[in-house]
Amino acid sequence: MSNLNYKKIALKVIDVACRLVISAGALVALYLFCISVVYSSFTIPSDSMQPEIVPGDIVLVDKIVTGSRFFDFYKAARGEKVEVWRSPSLRKIKRGDVIVFNFVYRNSWDTISMNWPRYYIKRAIGIPGDTVAISRFRYIVNSDTLKGYASERVFRNYYPDDSTARAENLRGYMCDVSDSIDRWTIRDFGPLTVPAKGMTLTLTPQDARRYRKIIEWESGKSLGIDSSGVSLGGKPVKEYTFSENYYFAAGDNAVASLDSRYWGLVPEPFVVGRAAFIWWSERNDKIKWDRILKRIH
Repeated sequence: MSNLNYKKIALKVIDVACRLVISAGALVALYLFCISVVYSSFTIPSDSMQPEIVPGDIVLVDKIVTGSRFFDFYKAARGEKVEVWRSPSLRKIKRGDVIVFNFVYRNSWDTISMNWPRYYIKRAIGIPGDTVAISRFRYIVNSDTLKGYASERVFRNYYPDDSTARAENLRGYMCDVSDSIDRWTIRDFGPLTVPAKGMTLTLTPQDARRYRKIIEWESGKSLGIDSSGVSLGGKPVKEYTFSENYYFAAGDNAVASLDSRYWGLVPEPFVVGRAAFIWWSERNDKIKWDRILKRIH
């Protein structure tokens, strides 16, 4: 075979290799674009959303509907506060949507911080502007009692009235355990208004306690409460205007869900997207065929 033929073969091999590399690069770029902008996939490890979502389900999270997030991942990984820019959404998160979000604490339970590697999935039972309360374990949103949750009798089996120490540990996040004003628990809680962007709140000492972590996270300043009133960054304040939307997130399996009753409201920048459907389900090496491609309601 002549040197010319060898060169032609070599050039053809190089051409094919280049095409394969370009195609592979395009596929990788498409994949990265999709997981960044279009969808993400999350495996469910706990039973807090049963029966709608069960352990072993892998859910597809739609980012297009709620708008895709863009922020400095390196700053988030270091635990620093990041500015989140979100692409235009097709619609707002609705009451009852199942959402995936970053956990709201990272290093300290006293300070809100995006826990970038840690994700939760819950139902948004309270959206911006809603009023959420709990009476005898039952959720009440805008004066309507939500249905489909366990009865008070079932809750009492998990949280007996005479378990004083446990009741102390189950106080709502808004108030200190030592606080004697609200003394909210997961049995009786609220009413609490879920802040909406642009909503102005008169800062009484009571409301300042309830929203302290949110206000300090938004403003980057310390909120002070004493006999003389409320101060923000050392300056007296009478009211506060929220700069973000928030959500009260709850698990469908309410007796076994660590959710907003315990650790508070979810800032909108922490929301990844809406859980759309289950694309795969497998547990203990057994495929659950009846759950594959099941829409999440």
